[in-house]
Amino acid sequence: MDLILDGGACQVGVESTIIDLSGTTPRLLRRGHITADQIQAVLQTELIIPDSAKHTPSDEIRAPGMMAVHYAPLTTALLCPNDRLQDLINQLILENKRIAVMTYQTAMTETGQTQVMKMPQSAETYAQCLYASLRELDHQQRDVIIVEQPPTTAEWSAINDRLEKATVPDR
Repeated sequence: MDLILDGGACQVGVESTIIDLSGTTPRLLRRGHITADQIQAVLQTELIIPDSAKHTPSDEIRAPGMMAVHYAPLTTALLCPNDRLQDLINQLILENKRIAVMTYQTAMTETGQTQVMKMPQSAETYAQCLYASLRELDHQQRDVIIVEQPPTTAEWSAINDRLEKATVPDR
């Protein structure tokens, strides 16, 4: 049965941080609102932190959200670094694609082919509206959603983790 349960707006916006304490060294299973640095400070020990948010099919799924693809829109979504954003948009326009762009930093003007959604500058507010924004753009029936990569600092790690799972790398 296909079903989406919408609980409305949420206070945090990304699922909880999950750590595995069953071994001798704690392991981060899923990034969330509570950062790895905050957990390490409380536990007073280092966490094992995976290099990538994406897990391979052979990895054991030990917690919700560990799949390589999670909460992805039906529309192809591309995660694009800021320095490549305009080139990618230009390329897709030349291909006659109808584009939706979630911007973080870049100021853009909408055109007939390009719809723009400006995202919040704070990590907390961005996280709160991330999935609602992806769903809204998904319903616009565009060919491609381009998501401008937000900062890669610790404060943004859970957001980047979710974006990596909801998108494919830019081409």
